[in-house]
Amino acid sequence: MDVAGVEHVGIGTDMDGMPRAFAMFADYADWPSLAEALTARDSARAHLGLLLGGNDRRIFAAVTGGDRTS
Repeated sequence: MDVAGVEHVGIGTDMDGMPRAFAMFADYADWPSLAEALTARDSARAHLGLLLGGNDRRIFAAVTGGDRTS
């Protein structure tokens, strides 16, 4: 059953609240490696902007009544 698609996913983390880090992500300096891994997958490349912030910004704008990113 199709419930949600790439327009419904936002990738993020709360590194301040993690008891221990993942091997690939010790801190925010490692974040670009996630983008590189997604870019290496043809299916994710077209949606990278949505996954890494575009969807989050769209939802925040809808909830707050405007784009609050600037």
